[in-house]
Amino acid sequence: MNDIPVTRQTALRDLIESKSIFRAPKHRLVSSSGKSLSWLIDLRPVLLSSEGLDTLAELFWERYADQLPFQVGGMEMAAVPLVAGILMTAARKGYNVNGFIIHKERKQYGRMNAIEGDVSDAPIVLVDDIFNSGASLEQSRVVLAEIDRTVWKVWSVIDYGSRTGIDWQKRHGVPVESAYALGDFGLKLSSPKSVATQLSFITRWVNKAASANHHYVVPKSAPRAQNGLIYFGTDSGEMHCVHGASGEMRWNFKITAGKHKGIWSTPYVTPEFVFFGGYDGNLYALCAESGREMWRYVEPDWIGSSPAYAADLNFVFVGVEYASPTRGGGVAAIDAKTGHKVWEFPVRCYVHGSPVYAGDPSLVLCGTNDGELLALDARTGALRWKFQTNGAIKHAPALDPERRQVVFGSFDGSIRGVTLDSGEQKFCIQTGNAVYTTPLIDGARAYCGSTDKYLYVIDLMTGEGIAKIGAHAKIFSSPSRIGPWIWFGSTNGRVRAIDPETFALAGVFQLPDAITSAIEFDPVNQILIVASTANRLYGVSVTPPLAHGVVQTDKSRVDVTALQLARLAVDAIVSRTPLPEPEKYRVTYTLPQGGAFVSLRNQTTMQRVGRGGQWTFEASDLSPELVVIVAAMKACANLPADSLRDTVVSVSLFGLLEQTTLEELNHEKFGIVVRATAGAKLGGALPNSPEYSNEHGQYLHALRNAKLAQWEGHTLYRHTVERQAEHSGWPIYGAPFPYEPAELTRVVSWLLDPQQPDELENFGSDFTERLSAVAVTRYVGNAPFADARRQAIDTAFTTALLPVTGAQTLRDLKEAVACHRTGSEHVLLSLLFTGRRVGDRMRCRGHFRMDRDALICKGDNETRIFLPVSTMQSGMDEETFVASLPDFPTATWEIAPCLTWAVVEGKANPLPMRGAFVEPTQCDDANTPVGIRLP
Repeated sequence: MNDIPVTRQTALRDLIESKSIFRAPKHRLVSSSGKSLSWLIDLRPVLLSSEGLDTLAELFWERYADQLPFQVGGMEMAAVPLVAGILMTAARKGYNVNGFIIHKERKQYGRMNAIEGDVSDAPIVLVDDIFNSGASLEQSRVVLAEIDRTVWKVWSVIDYGSRTGIDWQKRHGVPVESAYALGDFGLKLSSPKSVATQLSFITRWVNKAASANHHYVVPKSAPRAQNGLIYFGTDSGEMHCVHGASGEMRWNFKITAGKHKGIWSTPYVTPEFVFFGGYDGNLYALCAESGREMWRYVEPDWIGSSPAYAADLNFVFVGVEYASPTRGGGVAAIDAKTGHKVWEFPVRCYVHGSPVYAGDPSLVLCGTNDGELLALDARTGALRWKFQTNGAIKHAPALDPERRQVVFGSFDGSIRGVTLDSGEQKFCIQTGNAVYTTPLIDGARAYCGSTDKYLYVIDLMTGEGIAKIGAHAKIFSSPSRIGPWIWFGSTNGRVRAIDPETFALAGVFQLPDAITSAIEFDPVNQILIVASTANRLYGVSVTPPLAHGVVQTDKSRVDVTALQLARLAVDAIVSRTPLPEPEKYRVTYTLPQGGAFVSLRNQTTMQRVGRGGQWTFEASDLSPELVVIVAAMKACANLPADSLRDTVVSVSLFGLLEQTTLEELNHEKFGIVVRATAGAKLGGALPNSPEYSNEHGQYLHALRNAKLAQWEGHTLYRHTVERQAEHSGWPIYGAPFPYEPAELTRVVSWLLDPQQPDELENFGSDFTERLSAVAVTRYVGNAPFADARRQAIDTAFTTALLPVTGAQTLRDLKEAVACHRTGSEHVLLSLLFTGRRVGDRMRCRGHFRMDRDALICKGDNETRIFLPVSTMQSGMDEETFVASLPDFPTATWEIAPCLTWAVVEGKANPLPMRGAFVEPTQCDDANTPVGIRLP
């Protein structure tokens, strides 16, 4: 604050003191939890005064004017006047500055935006009135991360200097600067309460489904985990099955649903079947393994209810809805084997509620939209009893078998307990708004959320309320017991873990959109599964781990993948708990026969944090489990625990080490190890690396890692490599390229040949998901094109970049390529695969392979691409070339693996190329690369 004029600083402080600081006992001050406060700061009177807002804006620009260009944003409501004042002052001073506002909850109408205003590629300064815990800034950071934007700095009016706020800064590396500290007003925070357990979270993967309906912020299809697979429905009418380890699609099943609702039914999953309803009016049974339809029940008009299953009866129970004016809905029992209706109990209103099956005394319990809780005979559908409330019952009830009671919520705002055998009311807790969740029965307590923004805790022995826990947003998410904690989500996108002993917050993490469904746990992959209303599914790991044990195959050992075991080891190091014991685990699938290499990267920037390897020369050296654990320990060695909290992990598994010679190497396919003949020196080099471009370079790299000179005695080995990674955006370096050159040449030939109309075999969505763009370069040379690999440098290029999305098919690409080669005599076709963003241009150094990578520079108004066919003609080495690239301050650079083929008129087959047309010695190294400008 030393650089700010004292007069203005002092005047604003006095204004805040007079208008925005309130002290007891002069003012009666109450916290959100109902407790008395000794003081309170409310900056709205200052922000809504012309004097205060103008002074704040002037202070902001006196601090930041010399750091332009950047953009300014923040979260409603405090940031609305702040951003407006800062932008108006900027316009008066002649600064061209972009601004935006982030909603606390996504709008449910209009364009249904989470952000108002356009967010450019310029650095982002977030502004806020008060910086305390960092909760609102964390929500802003996560929403911006959803559109691939990062926060540069934060500016607030007053910094409380809280411990949680300081932790937030350290965790995310975002500096927070403020006009004032709390001490400037003679105030200080009370001593923070000790936190017995601090949970930390890392998002391992995100599965993004299309066509989310943001208008409905209500419970939708909750995810269900079974045998390492995750099943969930979407607004677009698809039932997805994804791998819990990666979030990648295993299968999906599409129904014909309306425009607004698809599948809101939470699937009931057995080892063999997946049962769910859809708003096309059908109840489906699919094969859990393949997604193949087994049967469908088609009588209703709509089904939003989630099915229940009775294994002893082999019945599926579900609520149904009808368009008939005389038949609103009902509860139906369906034969799980045939899909035939066994019985149905009709009611006047729709049944949005979901049933629950009580094996003893063979009852089906389900709520209706007219406020009745029905107890039906599970075999016959006969009514045993019913309980009437004053509001709709739209979620499943919960069973308390120990006390033989049913606990449920209603839109009349009540949470009730009634006897299982007769429906007699035992207790009623009144909340402040509609209850749209299923209670959790945990021992002698029930936990139930309400849209009044509180989670209620009820003593089931007495029927009395014990506590209510504030969430600062509506709770539709049914609570879950996972590990030692109670978990639930809220509409502000936060997932909370509550200590059931003290009701203290054990951990919280932020997602970009509302959480209205129950939190699921995948025990195979040891991760939380969270669905948002934006049709996003998140796999989130927790430190310390929630549970040990993954898939128990016998009493002594647990089956895990090498990646899961490496993650357990890293989590143990972070939480300072004992490392996993090798004899308690069994590595399945691919084994590290020749060793393993563990790499750690920051999950936001994907910059490498640590790495370490362990090689196995004899089968008796180490067990596969110990190899992985040792490699993980080496990767974490000498790194502070805090730097490991936000990391993602990959494990490279080596095949058997095979003694070889330099002539037998293939640097794109095999990894290598050099081992000293005498002593313990050894070092390796993975395939497909930016550190080298040929076998000799790979060999020298391994020698450097081993700290060996070429003349020192050593043995050379090669091995295959298979990588398992937690992040789908992990750089491809260090693992063999997934496609053989001959396969890709066949794809290029097909793309260029209009006479081949049929789809290619073995190339589908996986290929287009890996592909980020296709570049079609048309060129005209002075000399006849006798040799595609040696062409005169005097060549004119015209390049079109065709972006590829995962939704495209190869046929779409074929048509796009055909449009851009019309009339072209000579064509180069380049396939650009998904690479990674590196930030500014100088970060390309050391990661850019001139003969195999394209550089993509994205600025505010244009995109430039540097293809290998042009960069290699510069005649420069990699470091000199990167240094000569144009410097655009606000541009971001990407490195994308790129393969190129030349197509010559009159020749049927495309010719694969390496790098450029000409030998580097024939080029003029005085040329400065300018790149190919793209619109």
